[in-house]
Amino acid sequence: MPNTVENLLRAMHRSMDEVIAPSVPSDNPLAREQSMLVAKALAFLATQIGYLHQKDRHELLAYSDIAAGILAASDEPERPEALKWLEAAHDRAAAVAVRPDAASNDVTGAVADLTGAICALIRARKELSSKVQNALRSNVLTGSKPVLDLNRSFFLPTGFERSTDAPPPLAEILTRENT
Repeated sequence: MPNTVENLLRAMHRSMDEVIAPSVPSDNPLAREQSMLVAKALAFLATQIGYLHQKDRHELLAYSDIAAGILAASDEPERPEALKWLEAAHDRAAAVAVRPDAASNDVTGAVADLTGAICALIRARKELSSKVQNALRSNVLTGSKPVLDLNRSFFLPTGFERSTDAPPPLAEILTRENT
């Protein structure tokens, strides 16, 4: 068996599931429950780790689209600080997005910058013109569903999804173009 992260996670899951979890005393239900959750988390990571970077890049593009839509509506000469923060985060994200060899932590860092800037803009919405407020509302609402579908689909193997309307398959979402 080759040395891969997936194989390491599978081996850790098997060890947790077959050796460690069964040896936890039955009079400690919390420890038994937690060991089973760790085993399930390791199994989940082993199945999904191959999609993680692609998922993160897809998320980066989705949040970049949200930010671009908001920024396109802003034509004020004096921008509030939160809008300047969004513009800077969008510029950094664009620089990462065009690099096909961008490291995973660069991608997730750019996503964190964008989401933080969007959240700050939502909190500062009263400082914005009505045009930018409308663009904020419209772009966040429209752009959130694809991000939610992506994350629901990615985490579907955990078994926590209880909604009757299942998200589209992860492979289908990851092959879609961001619009």
